[in-house]
Amino acid sequence: MRIAIHDHCDPATLDGLGQIAAMVTTSQRPPIGETMRFSLVAFDRGHAVFEGAPDRSV
Repeated sequence: MRIAIHDHCDPATLDGLGQIAAMVTTSQRPPIGETMRFSLVAFDRGHAVFEGAPDRSV
């Protein structure tokens, strides 16, 4: 997955936390979040909180 963020910032220069912050800032979700119907609601170094709506579709 390619992260599209501001033109002045190269995703390849970001660490994992920076890439996640960029995705959240630009309202992007990884494809698995679409498939599994979950979203990242909070994150910090070593901690992530996800929210989802389970169903029988997957």
